[in-house]
Amino acid sequence: MGTLGTTVVLVLGVGLLLALAALLRRGREITWPSIGLAALASAACFVVAGMHVGTGRGPGSAITCGGLAGLLCLLSVVLVLLPSRHADGPPGRLPVWIASAGTLLGVVGLVLAPVYG
Repeated sequence: MGTLGTTVVLVLGVGLLLALAALLRRGREITWPSIGLAALASAACFVVAGMHVGTGRGPGSAITCGGLAGLLCLLSVVLVLLPSRHADGPPGRLPVWIASAGTLLGVVGLVLAPVYG
């Protein structure tokens, strides 16, 4: 990946971190936006990993982190959709934290991808 591609990937990683910080700073209902952000981070990792397909080595850091971020995203969706004891209230904070961990893992994969491939 050239210099421009590396710059775009790093700017995307910083943008995802800023969006995550803005979501967590908001105290209101942020469950689905945080899950969407984790899914976006996972998808970005898979796109970046697709650029390194021709290297011939095993799966890189981007594909590994993207897969784990996607799993965390799915786990948070399952936790949100499970019926709880308080059906009329909003879901707890656990799905938000799991989705946030997925976003952070995706950003780590995006940042490590230009370095380690």
